[in-house]
Amino acid sequence: MSRTIYKITCALLLLATSAHGQSISVVVLNAKNGHAVRNAVVWAQFYEPPANRVLQRLQFKTGPDGVAHIQLAPPLPVQITLSASADPFYASFMSVAAADVVNHGASCQCDPKAKGHARTAKPGEVVFLVCRIPWWVRLLAPLESE
Repeated sequence: MSRTIYKITCALLLLATSAHGQSISVVVLNAKNGHAVRNAVVWAQFYEPPANRVLQRLQFKTGPDGVAHIQLAPPLPVQITLSASADPFYASFMSVAAADVVNHGASCQCDPKAKGHARTAKPGEVVFLVCRIPWWVRLLAPLESE
């Protein structure tokens, strides 16, 4: 009897975890010092499978730890575009296969030459290393003509 209850419990747990889909954590860090960037806006955009005709756009904000959690419903989309922006940092974006993020993780660095506080992404995690906009660019930005 206990073996039957064990099998039923395992089946229910497996069904419950597959029904919620996959969670992706997006971490936004300052490339210069490695500190978390709080209240950064993170966007996720993807076409819903299986028909790939409905475009989903999701918006999240990072918490005090610099992490935003994105819940994707099963089945996973083929491609997902992620972007992160926070004032006074340059916006960063990446387009990556959702399966790669889930299995290996992904990272985006604002300056490829800057070694700084590089952090490797864990499976199910996307790391954005954002660079601060220089003061003179922020000062001259209102003078920019279209």
